[in-house]
Amino acid sequence: MDLLRKQIYELHFNELGNTLRKEFEKSSTIKRKKISNLIKCVNEMYMYTNHLEHELLVKEHRESYLRSDKTRAIQRAREAEKKLK
Repeated sequence: MDLLRKQIYELHFNELGNTLRKEFEKSSTIKRKKISNLIKCVNEMYMYTNHLEHELLVKEHRESYLRSDKTRAIQRAREAEKKLK
């Protein structure tokens, strides 16, 4: 997720959270339980999305490291081959 998409996602999440909070504050006891459950669901969705984003970043960094390591190994092999000739 690039920076702009992340900001848009955060904006929408905050808007949804604020709307649910306002409805929770002005609702009756029966509705409060339902809205409270919705707030918990939205929070779980947010945490899950952040977890996925974190996993993606870790995998991208790992892939980048492996690529650079492979490139270094190829360069060393080429240098060793030149020395043998």
